[in-house]
Amino acid sequence: MKVLLMRHAQAGWDAPSDRERTLTHVGRDQAERAADSLAQSAGIPGRILHSPWLRTTQTAHIVAERLGVASCEPHDGLIPASDFRRWGECWQAEGDLLISHQPMVSQYLSWLCEASLRGKWPMEPASWAMLDAEFFEAGCGQLLQLRHASDFDRSIV
Repeated sequence: MKVLLMRHAQAGWDAPSDRERTLTHVGRDQAERAADSLAQSAGIPGRILHSPWLRTTQTAHIVAERLGVASCEPHDGLIPASDFRRWGECWQAEGDLLISHQPMVSQYLSWLCEASLRGKWPMEPASWAMLDAEFFEAGCGQLLQLRHASDFDRSIV
């Protein structure tokens, strides 16, 4: 099953708590460009699940609005310090997109694709990855594509 994983876009630090950090103007632009890149390279997700923290919620809603995705839901299992090894339980259909936090997105990629927790693939803000996995267990996935905000083509609209 092909699935998508994304890190939230750039967030500022001026907030009462980590949970309440909001996207910067750069982050909003990154989320829009990530959505355009997803549509062009990976297709439009059928459903988006995201951490309920503000920056991931904002990223998810920008992506959903830009792509016309109707199902965009918070999931407590995607917050920082959650057990990312259980994220496979979130995916229900081909093309689902999960949006979460670093370092967990990088660790999940390494765990799923290499059975390692090294975090081999760094995930910049708004980076996304497309994976193929028959089972969501250690070493059972294959990284098909990894795109970073610094790679997104501004001309994609």
